[in-house]
Amino acid sequence: MDFTHLDCGDVSPLGPRHACRGEKCGHVRAFQILPRFFWTNFLAGRNVKTMKRGGLQITLLIILIGLIVTCFGSLARKSQPEPMFQGEPVSVWVEKYDPYMMSEEGFAQLQGEMREIGTNSLPTLMEMLQRKESPTKRWLYEFAWAHELGFLKTRLSDFPEQAKQMGDSRRCAAIAFEALGTNANPVIPELTRLLDDRELSQEVAHALAAIGPDALPPLLKGMESKDPEIRRDVAYALSLRASQAKVVVPVLVKALNGDPDTQVRDAAAQSLGEIHQFPNLAVPPLVKTLSDCGDSDIHYEAAMALGKFGDAAESAIPALIEATKESQDWVRLYAVESLGSIKKSPETVVPVLIKALDDHDYEVRFMAADALGNFGDKAASAVPRLSEAAEDENAMVRRSAVGSLGEMTNMSDKVAPILIEKLKDPDDTVRYATALALGQLDHEAAVVPALLNALKENEGLAKRGAVQALGNLTQSSQNSGIVVLAS
Repeated sequence: MDFTHLDCGDVSPLGPRHACRGEKCGHVRAFQILPRFFWTNFLAGRNVKTMKRGGLQITLLIILIGLIVTCFGSLARKSQPEPMFQGEPVSVWVEKYDPYMMSEEGFAQLQGEMREIGTNSLPTLMEMLQRKESPTKRWLYEFAWAHELGFLKTRLSDFPEQAKQMGDSRRCAAIAFEALGTNANPVIPELTRLLDDRELSQEVAHALAAIGPDALPPLLKGMESKDPEIRRDVAYALSLRASQAKVVVPVLVKALNGDPDTQVRDAAAQSLGEIHQFPNLAVPPLVKTLSDCGDSDIHYEAAMALGKFGDAAESAIPALIEATKESQDWVRLYAVESLGSIKKSPETVVPVLIKALDDHDYEVRFMAADALGNFGDKAASAVPRLSEAAEDENAMVRRSAVGSLGEMTNMSDKVAPILIEKLKDPDDTVRYATALALGQLDHEAAVVPALLNALKENEGLAKRGAVQALGNLTQSSQNSGIVVLAS
């Protein structure tokens, strides 16, 4: 169909005359021409024959209209000027940081930069926080895959990556709000409004929680949302409000005990562990969840959370011991880890951890060996089994086992020969851990020569570990001759 004869003065059969809105009226012309095309080819003069092809025509019509709406939305979006920082737009600068791998040093640097930029960044951060893929484009993408429309699948093949980039941008903005802290208080009302948007609620909840105490009331209100996904996102975000634990912990306990949604209870358990305050309020419901709930996902969240309370969760030991017998690997893993973190009742717990060294899952064996080291000489009965674990087929388990053997300082005469032999392990990281473990023992005649021999390695972690171990021995010894030998 030839459109060249049409101009902005034409009248669409589906609507009134479209007036030209300026010299550059190409987009307006497209919206005048396409309705006529649809009218001529899909709607006008339909008969029985064309009705047979109606399904395909209507499908194509829906797709084309969706593409037009998406295009029009992009054209209508106005770009807002944003402040610059060191020659770059603030959004570009903020997105340089990895929001999922943010170190303490990285966050401190971002915090200093955001304070330097100041509240001028708030409009930009709000725009970043609200970025999301077009609902029409998402619908078209899902429609194309559901109906195997190859041409449209190809056209929209970049949609998943675009959606991920927008999610990353929102996450970066949330971290930037955290860096601004209470300086972002002016946007709390707008963030409160956005909290009801399921697509944005995770990052918005994080931003509100990170801003400071003034943002807590809307977060607590979010726990009353009818949407379980919003309640879940808020429950996770409340872990950032440990400074207001007196208010937050009862809300999370209520969600753990009574929320009908499993994921909300998961989030509540995890946040209680992150806050690990008011154990008299938090530990009993976590123990109950670990013991009574039939959902293994909540079991491992509860087991992991209990360990973060340390010895204040001693009452959880019986439930955690039972959890080491569960079929789900993650539950056993975190139960073992928490038993080692609580570090109480060694006469009861150490035999359980020794048995866990035989677990079929190498991560559970690794954690059991590590947990035994937390008991130090109180786990002396585990030395034979730790010696066997030092020969495990998995290097992680061997590394954990030699590290825990180094904690048995009162058994240096028995442990030292085992560790000296492990200096020959084929894995560099195991040799490194072994050297460090030897540095924790009494420096008997055999230990120092073995470490000095490890120094002969031209490169690698083992040599570095030997240097550190000899330094530790020197600091704990009156014999300065070790320094001369090591040098």
